[in-house]
Amino acid sequence: MNTQTLPAQTTGQFPLNHGYAFSSNGVGREIDAVTAADWLKHQHDKDGEFIWLHFHDLPGVLEGWPLQHVRLPDAFADTLREGSRSTRITHVNENLIAVLNDVDYDFARKEPLNVATLWLNVGVRCLMSVRSLPLRSVSQLRQAVEMGTPFHSPMALLIHLLQEEADVLVSSVRTAAQTVNEVDATLAADRLPKRPKLGGIRRDLVRLRRLLAPEPAALFRLVNRPPNWVREEDVQSLRQSAEEFSVTLSVCRPLELEPRNPRSIRQCHDDEGACPRHRHVRF
Repeated sequence: MNTQTLPAQTTGQFPLNHGYAFSSNGVGREIDAVTAADWLKHQHDKDGEFIWLHFHDLPGVLEGWPLQHVRLPDAFADTLREGSRSTRITHVNENLIAVLNDVDYDFARKEPLNVATLWLNVGVRCLMSVRSLPLRSVSQLRQAVEMGTPFHSPMALLIHLLQEEADVLVSSVRTAAQTVNEVDATLAADRLPKRPKLGGIRRDLVRLRRLLAPEPAALFRLVNRPPNWVREEDVQSLRQSAEEFSVTLSVCRPLELEPRNPRSIRQCHDDEGACPRHRHVRF
């Protein structure tokens, strides 16, 4: 797909929520829309620096990009229009297009599943993100930046967000496993569990997995064939995230299956504890 330079608007029209410019030492400082526009205009003079622009107004972004020097794949605008929500990272030309999610969920089912989606385009000098609703992962990343945590590339910011999402998935699977353990105890006491509760857990796990977990094979392909501007340390961090997602999914899938007898439930947890790969997931 071709890239295009999208039309400019005045800085007063920027639907910019937050902006950060990062120096060559990885430390970021918050900037406003006017500074962001000037930085982008002179970005080729900014050796080792990059920028993160975070937008909150999806319709405003789609009506016409406000920064004339941001070159984006057509596929990114298509992704925004489609409102795609499943987590994924795809390589388009020299860019990465990512869809990430934040989920607020209670397995007690007292409230419905709340999903906030973040769409990102990652290039060598610019990370552009657009949100549907506020995300905890973005707030945590902003806090890290403002506390002086160094990030040496746009890819490092993306990986931080991806790791936050992995933590949400791990926490959800851990909670589900604890609930299934309670059902296991009920079965061991020769009492029938509430099957609708088990069915609800399985359905919710399937939905959470689809929302929060990128396809492992696709993620490992990206690890093995990243864009040429991605730094080696970022590739290694991405590999670690891919492995953690893979391990978490290996624990999640048995919990999604309907147990035929008490042994099948117990076996799921025995396997989880016995496999060394699962120890770092901390169930």
